[in-house]
Amino acid sequence: MKRDRLVQLRLLRQLREGAKDPSLDDLPDDLVCYNAALLIEDGHIKGVARKGSDRRYSSAKLTAITSSGHDLLESLEKEFNAPTMKVEDDDSEALKVFISHASADADVAEKLAKLLCFALSLPPEDIRCTSVDGFRFPVGAAFGSQIRREVVKAKALVGIITPVSIRSPYVLFELGARWGTKFPLFPVLACGATPVDLEGPLQELNVVSLSKATDVFQLLDEIAETVGAALLRPAVLSAEIDKLCSVSQLSKPKPDEPTVSTGMSADQFDHDTRTGWYVHRKSLTKYCPQCMLEKPPTYSPLVDQKGDGGWQCMVSGCKGYFPTIEKQERSAAESQARAERGRAMRRRLIY
Repeated sequence: MKRDRLVQLRLLRQLREGAKDPSLDDLPDDLVCYNAALLIEDGHIKGVARKGSDRRYSSAKLTAITSSGHDLLESLEKEFNAPTMKVEDDDSEALKVFISHASADADVAEKLAKLLCFALSLPPEDIRCTSVDGFRFPVGAAFGSQIRREVVKAKALVGIITPVSIRSPYVLFELGARWGTKFPLFPVLACGATPVDLEGPLQELNVVSLSKATDVFQLLDEIAETVGAALLRPAVLSAEIDKLCSVSQLSKPKPDEPTVSTGMSADQFDHDTRTGWYVHRKSLTKYCPQCMLEKPPTYSPLVDQKGDGGWQCMVSGCKGYFPTIEKQERSAAESQARAERGRAMRRRLIY
């Protein structure tokens, strides 16, 4: 591990500005921790740095920047010619609406995103809807760190609750993270979901249904007030609201109620030996291999864990998880990198 003056610049500037520097989220945790600990040990930052049993810094809690820290920060800013950090709390840069949803509900999410653009006269870049073209993350964005920021910082978060999404780990994470901030959260029901499907703290929230035009207009009105946008007249919106209501009225089976079809047989599937799942030749739908090996077989479609890089069976008692080839390769590369760091550390300790 090395002293990184650019990382130290970001840590010092973060304390001075009183706002988190998002670029630190994209750096290795051990690198950030090590340089934070050095700043504490050198007296540039007040805080506590702790070492683990391996004598490496395991945590660093930063509380305030010292006078020598201000001096160091000034010299580092001159060295790197670094501009002042852009504070994430700047309302002019904040995302207006984040739509939390399961990828299986992309049809509902698309209608809602386009309705928001039309009704509130918002450009697509003001709305995040990760499964819909035109509202996805920009190319090259760090998915994990950006989604964590936007879930918290967006002026309004709409959570689409369906029989599928209420069992999605990503949707539950997004709703839970947003609920913890006490910022505006709008849970909406679609595709047969009811308030009974909500669990934990979400049960305390009032919900509306996307299958009812009056509820949709109420939702639009409240989001418009939250983000500071002007809402078009009801007569102008009527046709677009009806389109959203129509797609939201289509019921979807719960993932833990598997689709069992007597018309299916094993010879209709191809087995992907790299991922383990079975793919239906006609529909190209991925199916759980563990359920298909049961007697009698259960034909259970896998659910895409949005952004996670894997697919999961939602059948109670199975919950099989199957990573994509890309995730397998990424995990292997990360394991190899960790092993290399460990070997390098051991060599330094020996010599």
